[in-house]
Amino acid sequence: MSEENVDDIFAQMMRAEGLDKLGEEDIAADERRALAVIMTPIASAQALAGLCAMAGLDLKVIDSSTGAVAAAEFTPEEDWSVEALTSGVAVPAFADEAARALSKTSRMGAVLLVVEVSVDPEGGQGTAGQMIARNYANGEPGEDISPGLVLASADDVVENLLLGEVTLAELPEVHDSSKLSRLKAARLFMRGLRRGPKGEASE
Repeated sequence: MSEENVDDIFAQMMRAEGLDKLGEEDIAADERRALAVIMTPIASAQALAGLCAMAGLDLKVIDSSTGAVAAAEFTPEEDWSVEALTSGVAVPAFADEAARALSKTSRMGAVLLVVEVSVDPEGGQGTAGQMIARNYANGEPGEDISPGLVLASADDVVENLLLGEVTLAELPEVHDSSKLSRLKAARLFMRGLRRGPKGEASE
Protein backbone atom coordinates (compact mmCIF):
# COMPACT_ATOMS: atom_id res chain seq x y z
CA MET A 1 0.00 0.00 0.00
CA SER A 2 1.41 3.37 -1.01
CA GLU A 3 1.91 6.28 1.38
CA GLU A 4 -0.82 8.24 -0.44
CA ASN A 5 -3.35 5.44 0.14
CA VAL A 6 -2.43 5.29 3.83
CA ASP A 7 -2.91 9.05 4.14
CA ASP A 8 -6.28 8.90 2.36
CA ILE A 9 -7.54 6.05 4.55
CA PHE A 10 -6.41 7.86 7.71
CA ALA A 11 -8.14 11.06 6.60
CA GLN A 12 -11.35 9.16 5.87
CA MET A 13 -11.25 7.52 9.30
CA MET A 14 -10.77 10.90 10.98
CA ARG A 15 -13.71 12.39 9.09
CA ALA A 16 -15.91 9.41 9.91
CA GLU A 17 -15.21 9.78 13.62
CA GLY A 18 -15.58 13.55 13.52
CA LEU A 19 -11.95 14.02 14.53
CA ASP A 20 -10.79 15.99 11.51
CA LYS A 21 -11.83 19.24 13.22
CA LEU A 22 -10.24 18.31 16.53
CA GLY A 23 -8.69 21.32 18.23
CA GLU A 24 -10.26 23.97 16.00
CA GLU A 25 -12.84 24.93 18.61
CA ASP A 26 -10.10 25.38 21.21
CA ILE A 27 -8.11 27.59 18.87
CA ALA A 28 -11.16 29.71 18.11
CA ALA A 29 -12.14 29.94 21.79
CA ASP A 30 -8.85 31.43 22.88
CA GLU A 31 -6.83 34.17 21.21
CA ARG A 32 -3.08 34.47 21.57
CA ARG A 33 -1.81 37.75 22.98
CA ALA A 34 1.79 38.86 23.21
CA LEU A 35 3.21 41.84 25.05
CA ALA A 36 6.67 43.28 25.57
CA VAL A 37 7.19 45.53 28.61
CA ILE A 38 10.35 47.48 29.44
CA MET A 39 10.62 48.68 33.01
CA THR A 40 12.89 51.69 33.52
CA PRO A 41 13.93 53.83 36.52
CA ILE A 42 12.95 57.01 34.64
CA ALA A 43 10.48 58.90 36.84
CA SER A 44 8.28 60.43 34.15
CA ALA A 45 6.35 58.77 31.35
CA GLN A 46 6.54 62.04 29.42
CA ALA A 47 10.32 62.00 29.53
CA LEU A 48 10.47 58.33 28.51
CA ALA A 49 7.99 58.85 25.65
CA GLY A 50 10.06 61.74 24.34
CA LEU A 51 13.21 59.68 24.66
CA CYS A 52 11.63 56.77 22.78
CA ALA A 53 10.47 59.07 19.98
CA MET A 54 13.92 60.65 19.60
CA ALA A 55 15.44 57.17 19.45
CA GLY A 56 12.95 56.02 16.81
CA LEU A 57 11.26 53.51 19.14
CA ASP A 58 7.51 53.09 18.58
CA LEU A 59 6.22 52.24 22.04
CA LYS A 60 3.36 53.05 24.37
CA VAL A 61 4.55 54.62 27.62
CA ILE A 62 2.84 54.77 31.00
CA ASP A 63 3.67 55.96 34.50
CA SER A 64 4.09 53.55 37.37
CA SER A 65 5.19 53.90 40.99
CA THR A 66 8.40 52.02 40.19
CA GLY A 67 9.35 54.07 37.11
CA ALA A 68 8.05 54.77 33.64
CA VAL A 69 7.22 51.72 31.55
CA ALA A 70 7.38 51.29 27.77
CA ALA A 71 5.27 48.57 26.19
CA ALA A 72 4.05 47.20 22.88
CA GLU A 73 1.57 44.52 21.94
CA PHE A 74 2.60 42.33 19.02
CA THR A 75 1.55 39.26 17.10
CA PRO A 76 3.52 36.23 18.27
CA GLU A 77 5.14 34.14 15.59
CA GLU A 78 6.05 30.50 15.58
CA ASP A 79 9.67 30.38 16.64
CA TRP A 80 11.76 27.24 16.84
CA SER A 81 14.78 28.95 18.37
CA VAL A 82 16.53 27.47 21.38
CA GLU A 83 15.22 30.40 23.43
CA ALA A 84 11.62 29.67 22.52
CA LEU A 85 12.00 25.96 23.16
CA THR A 86 13.57 26.44 26.60
CA SER A 87 11.49 29.33 27.94
CA GLY A 88 8.28 28.93 25.93
CA VAL A 89 8.56 32.48 24.57
CA ALA A 90 11.11 34.25 22.38
CA VAL A 91 12.17 37.90 22.69
CA PRO A 92 11.21 39.70 19.45
CA ALA A 93 13.88 41.78 17.73
CA PHE A 94 12.11 45.11 18.26
CA ALA A 95 11.84 44.51 22.03
CA ASP A 96 15.51 43.56 22.32
CA GLU A 97 16.51 46.67 20.35
CA ALA A 98 14.35 48.91 22.55
CA ALA A 99 15.63 47.38 25.79
CA ARG A 100 19.22 47.82 24.65
CA ALA A 101 18.62 51.48 23.83
CA LEU A 102 16.74 52.32 27.03
CA SER A 103 19.23 50.50 29.24
CA LYS A 104 21.83 53.08 28.23
CA THR A 105 19.86 55.92 29.82
CA SER A 106 20.48 54.93 33.43
CA ARG A 107 23.10 53.18 35.52
CA MET A 108 20.29 50.95 36.75
CA GLY A 109 19.62 49.72 33.21
CA ALA A 110 16.24 48.29 32.28
CA VAL A 111 14.27 45.07 32.63
CA LEU A 112 12.50 43.52 29.67
CA LEU A 113 9.55 41.20 30.15
CA VAL A 114 7.87 39.36 27.28
CA VAL A 115 4.70 37.36 27.75
CA GLU A 116 2.49 35.26 25.53
CA VAL A 117 -0.92 34.25 26.86
CA SER A 118 -4.14 32.73 25.62
CA VAL A 119 -6.98 35.15 26.25
CA ASP A 120 -10.67 34.31 26.52
CA PRO A 121 -12.42 36.46 23.85
CA GLU A 122 -15.50 36.59 26.08
CA GLY A 123 -13.57 38.83 28.46
CA GLY A 124 -12.02 36.32 30.83
CA GLN A 125 -8.46 36.37 32.06
CA GLY A 126 -5.53 34.76 30.33
CA THR A 127 -5.94 31.00 30.52
CA ALA A 128 -2.35 29.99 29.92
CA GLY A 129 0.93 31.65 29.13
CA GLN A 130 4.69 31.88 29.29
CA MET A 131 6.83 34.79 30.42
CA ILE A 132 10.50 35.69 30.23
CA ALA A 133 12.33 38.46 32.11
CA ARG A 134 15.81 39.76 31.26
CA ASN A 135 18.11 42.40 32.66
CA TYR A 136 19.76 44.91 30.32
CA ALA A 137 22.64 47.23 31.19
CA ASN A 138 24.75 49.60 29.09
CA GLY A 139 23.09 48.45 25.90
CA GLU A 140 23.71 44.76 26.45
CA PRO A 141 21.41 41.93 27.58
CA GLY A 142 22.26 40.29 30.89
CA GLU A 143 21.00 37.21 32.62
CA ASP A 144 17.42 36.03 32.62
CA ILE A 145 15.73 36.51 35.97
CA SER A 146 12.62 35.16 37.64
CA PRO A 147 9.50 36.90 36.28
CA GLY A 148 7.86 36.27 39.64
CA LEU A 149 10.52 38.27 41.45
CA VAL A 150 10.12 41.14 38.99
CA LEU A 151 6.34 41.19 39.33
CA ALA A 152 6.58 41.06 43.11
CA SER A 153 8.33 44.44 43.11
CA ALA A 154 6.45 45.98 40.16
CA ASP A 155 3.50 48.35 40.18
CA ASP A 156 0.07 46.70 39.94
CA VAL A 157 -0.50 48.22 36.50
CA VAL A 158 2.54 46.35 35.16
CA GLU A 159 1.36 43.07 36.65
CA ASN A 160 -2.16 43.58 35.30
CA LEU A 161 -0.79 44.27 31.81
CA LEU A 162 1.42 41.20 31.79
CA LEU A 163 -1.28 38.91 33.14
CA GLY A 164 -3.79 40.11 30.54
CA GLU A 165 -6.19 41.64 33.07
CA VAL A 166 -6.00 44.98 31.26
CA THR A 167 -4.79 46.13 27.84
CA LEU A 168 -2.86 49.25 26.87
CA ALA A 169 -5.98 50.59 25.14
CA GLU A 170 -7.90 50.39 28.39
CA LEU A 171 -5.44 52.49 30.41
CA PRO A 172 -6.40 56.16 30.95
CA GLU A 173 -3.01 57.82 30.32
CA VAL A 174 -0.82 56.36 27.61
CA HIS A 175 1.83 58.29 25.66
CA ASP A 176 2.36 57.01 22.11
CA SER A 177 5.92 57.76 21.01
CA SER A 178 5.09 56.98 17.37
CA LYS A 179 2.84 60.04 17.20
CA LEU A 180 5.45 62.53 18.40
CA SER A 181 7.45 64.71 16.05
CA ARG A 182 11.12 65.15 16.93
CA LEU A 183 10.46 68.71 18.13
CA LYS A 184 7.50 67.67 20.27
CA ALA A 185 9.45 64.68 21.56
CA ALA A 186 12.31 66.93 22.68
CA ARG A 187 9.90 69.30 24.41
CA LEU A 188 8.11 66.42 26.10
CA PHE A 189 11.41 64.95 27.21
CA MET A 190 12.58 68.21 28.78
CA ARG A 191 9.18 68.80 30.38
CA GLY A 192 9.19 65.28 31.75
CA LEU A 193 12.61 65.77 33.30
CA ARG A 194 11.22 68.68 35.29
CA ARG A 195 8.21 66.71 36.47
CA GLY A 196 7.70 63.50 38.36
CA PRO A 197 5.19 60.70 37.76
CA LYS A 198 1.62 61.78 36.90
CA GLY A 199 2.97 65.23 35.94
CA GLU A 200 3.84 66.27 39.49
CA ALA A 201 6.55 68.93 39.72
CA SER A 202 9.83 67.55 41.05
CA GLU A 203 11.44 69.02 44.11
